[in-house]
Amino acid sequence: DLVHEFEHNLAHQNMTMEQYTQASKKTHDQVKKDMEPKAIDRIKTTLVLSALANQEKMEVSESEVDSELKAQKDYYQNNPEATNDLSTPQYRDHLRRTILNRKIIKFIKIKVVEN
Repeated sequence: DLVHEFEHNLAHQNMTMEQYTQASKKTHDQVKKDMEPKAIDRIKTTLVLSALANQEKMEVSESEVDSELKAQKDYYQNNPEATNDLSTPQYRDHLRRTILNRKIIKFIKIKVVEN
């Protein structure tokens, strides 16, 4: 979700959610409220892209997921924490969605160039 993603981004900046809320003088609930418009836009986009993928019968094979996963494990081979995260079923689902989104974007680009 967006809050988890935001916390992850903060961590990359060596900041916690607590530090952010103190610095921004906002409560955790206010931060979540600020994210609502972005969350709604993301949901709408996901629904449209999902409908397009279904209409065009786009799928992601296990071998595509395995290939992407191998590339990422190779890239993060010196980071045991990252490679552990890559091994979860949730991450496989994330990769599947990411690969599907790439296919959808490629499809849209081709259609726009053709027309």
